[in-house]
Amino acid sequence: MRLKPLFLPTIKLSHADMAEKRIGGHLMLDDATRTPIADHRAAIPPTPTQCGDLEDEASTSQVISLVGDAKEDGYIIIKDAIRKDIITITEVDKSDPKVAKDGRRRHFQKGAAEEKIREYFCKHVPTTFLIDLGLPKDNAEMTPEIEFWEYLPNSRESQRGMFARDGNFVYVIIAMSELLSTNEGLPEFVRGSHKLQVRSVSELFRMPTTQIILHKGWALAWTSELSYKLPQGGGGGLYALLIYRKKGPSS
Repeated sequence: MRLKPLFLPTIKLSHADMAEKRIGGHLMLDDATRTPIADHRAAIPPTPTQCGDLEDEASTSQVISLVGDAKEDGYIIIKDAIRKDIITITEVDKSDPKVAKDGRRRHFQKGAAEEKIREYFCKHVPTTFLIDLGLPKDNAEMTPEIEFWEYLPNSRESQRGMFARDGNFVYVIIAMSELLSTNEGLPEFVRGSHKLQVRSVSELFRMPTTQIILHKGWALAWTSELSYKLPQGGGGGLYALLIYRKKGPSS
């Protein structure tokens, strides 16, 4: 469902550690509330039949940590989801791009040969992160689709406003640029909008949006029921997109 253009106050998460706390109706940043970092390297046993078989050595994995409340917010930030060296060696074939209907993204249809991003994500990121976004356990353990995209600057032909898509998916954006934020085209999300009952459009428009900053290798996972707004201006951010289905066949 496409909604009308919306210009709302935003809450910017600009701290590198993404620590957050609430004061009244606003979101504030505070080092004291930093989410504890946990080592999830052993959380998922190797599953070669589903997600490949990267070498399971301490030197090939890294500490992964979660920020956010999937059930309440409808999205989570996964810090250091993918090692930077894996991002760096991933060569995206940009020879056959296709611009999306909204005019704000282009899809590199030929993908990236021998990419290891998807395999690493499946092996090292706990499936519970995705299950909490409404993904059934069996589907969370399957290999997702992967696509490579780049955000484009706003133009007269670009669609504006707020959107919510088919609720049957969990999407994972993995930043391949050094930074991925609204300045590079990352959408602004309406926190908790996936839980809203049917309400008037004007009521949804009054809800504040949240700006997010990802660093290279960080991931943003969200349920497709969540409403979001395309930012004004911005563009140039390169990202990998993992696509999980809540129902129906999985790749």
